[in-house]
Amino acid sequence: MSAIPPSATTLNVGALSAIFNKTTASYKLLFFIGLLQLIENRLRRSDDDRAFALDEITSSFLSFGWYPHRFFKLSFGGQDQVGKVLDQLDFDLSERAVTSPEAQQALRDSLAGQLDRIGAATLQRYVPQRLLTPFFEDALRCLPDQKKDRRIRELAESAFTSDHPPLYRFVNGGAHIEIHPRWMEYLTVNFSIIKGWAFNHWAAYLQRNNPNSPGIIDKIAPPYERASLTKQRKVWKLLLAELPLTCIYAKVPVEPDTFDLDHFLPWSFICHDQYWNLIPAKSATNRSIGRILPTPEQVEAFIDVQIQALQVAQRLLSPKQWTAMAEDYSAGLGLSTAELVYPERVMAAYTKTLNPMISLAQSLGY
Repeated sequence: MSAIPPSATTLNVGALSAIFNKTTASYKLLFFIGLLQLIENRLRRSDDDRAFALDEITSSFLSFGWYPHRFFKLSFGGQDQVGKVLDQLDFDLSERAVTSPEAQQALRDSLAGQLDRIGAATLQRYVPQRLLTPFFEDALRCLPDQKKDRRIRELAESAFTSDHPPLYRFVNGGAHIEIHPRWMEYLTVNFSIIKGWAFNHWAAYLQRNNPNSPGIIDKIAPPYERASLTKQRKVWKLLLAELPLTCIYAKVPVEPDTFDLDHFLPWSFICHDQYWNLIPAKSATNRSIGRILPTPEQVEAFIDVQIQALQVAQRLLSPKQWTAMAEDYSAGLGLSTAELVYPERVMAAYTKTLNPMISLAQSLGY
């Protein structure tokens, strides 16, 4: 992802590059990303309209922000108002439906219908103006803070027809913004680079506010598609042929032909499908577990199953299958492949890994 936006001789790209300077809240990042999403949608429809309603942008960035904050349970910062607004939204989404287009549309519909109730209008009070601050730094330098918003709107209007226009101006009584035609052309030509640049800032912002959360890079945006577990399921089916297991949740036998693979630590927390966090479970039980964290008894049973599975896997699997499986365990548990055959080392590594991760997940609200 690009560290800075591409240059352009007729535009103040330096001002654009500075819009995320001193970012202490999520507003500017999310507002700009929400605007990019709307531009992308219009480009796909060959719609050249350059005016965007603030309500439309707000719905867009709240939809984008819902996933890291509500689904992945990331903090936007203690004083951030976007997270507080999202916490008021009446909407629930299961892990299994997270990549469904229907579910994502349902989220957008819920936001559109609840904007007033959740207080989304408060998010439009400052950020649409303040995002343009770098374009008018000299004119705003000595101005009292309470007068800046009105002045920025005035400056955006007067500079819109200048040689170095701002990104947008306010129209329709301030209810819409209109992107300057040269800026729209610039964004269209460089869209993937600009989007990557904005996402890079967004990832850094989330990492600063969630320094201990795993898989931040996989939680910055709505997931487009959950990976298939076909490969992992094929391996576990081979293991179950020689390793009779009892479901650690339902306490009934796991059948080799009718089992689900459960993410022991919730996928929405761990954000990967590595072998070390997967365990066969009774199908109906797996569907009911959802995002519930395991109990201490389940942790003990889970580790015991993993130890047994590693013992069988090293002699039963093909070299290619064993290598892939062992690499996952080594990466997740901090053990060498050679150490995976020693039950006491695997148990110690799991205990060292799982206990703090479960504590962190509990603190995040799982």
